[in-house]
Amino acid sequence: MSQLQSIKFRRDVASSLLFLESAIVFSLDVFLIYKGITAENTSDPKALAVEVFFYTAGAILIFLMAMGVRRSIRFATAPAILTNLIYIGISWYMITGGLLIFGLILALVGIAVVLLLASLVN
Repeated sequence: MSQLQSIKFRRDVASSLLFLESAIVFSLDVFLIYKGITAENTSDPKALAVEVFFYTAGAILIFLMAMGVRRSIRFATAPAILTNLIYIGISWYMITGGLLIFGLILALVGIAVVLLLASLVN
């Protein structure tokens, strides 16, 4: 059995990519906080606070899903797939909104994670 066919190898790669995705989402959170602090005029500070909250919650949840996938907890796989499908859609809006690098990285990681996790589901 080759290494790519190994379920453990695919699970480890998928969880590593989920950890990377969590770091990417957290970096977007830090970026939003930085932009919110340095902006001269924030049109709606409450909306910015809600965005920061959702990015923080998203990063934490993806991190927890990565830990679940790494530990072979089966109920972590479906939420990880669904979350990545959502992030693939979000990455399109990021790309069209001018955040090309973040959007491309998020899309590539999301597609890879969905394919790897889908191959683990029986």
